[in-house]
Amino acid sequence: MFLETTEASPWREELATLLSRRFGHDPNALLVARVQEAVMGIAIHCGVQDPAAFLADLASLPLEAPLVQALIELATIKESYFFRDEPAMNTLRGEILPQLIQARRSSRTLRIWSAGCSNGEEIYSVAILVKELLRDEEPGWSLSFVATDVDAKALAVARTAEYGSWSMRATSEADRQRYFETVAGPRQHRLRATFRKGVTFELHNLAEEGAAPPAGAPFDLILCRNVSIYFNGSARETLRRNLLSALAADGVWVTGPSDPLPESGAKIRIRAGLVAISPPAPIVVPVEREAPAAAVFALPAKPPIHRPSTRNVAPHNGIFQPVGGKSPVAPRPPRPPKRMEEARALADRGDVRSAFAVVTALIDDGDVSAEPYALRAIMHEANGDDARAAEDYRRAIYLEPNLIDAHVRLGLLVGRAGRTDEAIRHLRNAVAIGARSGVNLKSHDEVRVWTAAAQQLSLLLSEKR
Repeated sequence: MFLETTEASPWREELATLLSRRFGHDPNALLVARVQEAVMGIAIHCGVQDPAAFLADLASLPLEAPLVQALIELATIKESYFFRDEPAMNTLRGEILPQLIQARRSSRTLRIWSAGCSNGEEIYSVAILVKELLRDEEPGWSLSFVATDVDAKALAVARTAEYGSWSMRATSEADRQRYFETVAGPRQHRLRATFRKGVTFELHNLAEEGAAPPAGAPFDLILCRNVSIYFNGSARETLRRNLLSALAADGVWVTGPSDPLPESGAKIRIRAGLVAISPPAPIVVPVEREAPAAAVFALPAKPPIHRPSTRNVAPHNGIFQPVGGKSPVAPRPPRPPKRMEEARALADRGDVRSAFAVVTALIDDGDVSAEPYALRAIMHEANGDDARAAEDYRRAIYLEPNLIDAHVRLGLLVGRAGRTDEAIRHLRNAVAIGARSGVNLKSHDEVRVWTAAAQQLSLLLSEKR
């Protein structure tokens, strides 16, 4: 009998490997008890006698196969509720959805995908938000709300649109009355038909390499919150590719603040309760006249590193000035304080070409602050030029050794290149700087960056062991 085998531990280990390869689960994050429960539970359910054949079936059977679904039901976490995370819902309602609606007014088409939807509470919550924002305009719009999960049983619950009190724990009584009707049974709250309209559900594995996106792609908004925290590094990269390939060129991917950020060079906006990610755009900068007009991001040779002399100098208002005596050269006027603000604003608007020109001009003018180098490094990285990005990150760190963000980004960049020891060094520096100087818990930026450093450092150290 399978359950009587004395070699339980090796089979548990093989099952953890299978879960990692097929569904992206991080074996380090799976409790041994949960894996053992999955092995024994499925064996009892299916009457399995041969563990080797059993595991081979789990690895090769289609996602909808009962044996695979039995494993998924035991080994996955299904936790969600309506209007989960109030700050995130407020950001969606007040910023992201209104911006998308405005951008789609000419086509009057909006396509939204909830990836890893569990029992469906998230996609229905977003459908409510969209329809409340459109109000009387809704009949003139084509609205598509697609939700996917690996768990067929969870999708069956979602299709009923019926929920118990636990799913309503963040829903006010007034909203319950407005959006739900009471029905008999344990799940006594059913979403009203008007808010169910246009919502569909599909079986889909986010961790499957090259998986076709669900019907309706490309999507204007993809929600994938609190999913990648359960994935290993390889699965996170697969997830990133799958989601970005399904996202419209000007679409938005929303992830949770605790989810590891994708290492893609994508545009990232930190907002209350969520992180909004937009696809990376090719960067075009001016080229020499003799170059073809369509040349893309042909940068000049490596720019010189402007390093201030350390003799007889001291910091003063962000610019290094000689201490005592005359300067050997004419003093350089301080950089216009609004030039970096202008560069950041241009980058945030997606005008990366102009932002690149501004920061490069600052550097060419002899700016010795870290900010221009750090921002230019991000733009190099977004364009896929990791070598120049690394150079500029190092220059930024030289000028401002406690710049956590540059340490984290450089650590992630060299880690992708396989330079694990160097990556660990930079990430350790970032974690140490945050611990030493303190992280502003009211700043989503600082918390996000420091958390990303700690998470990635832990992952790299565990992989080395």
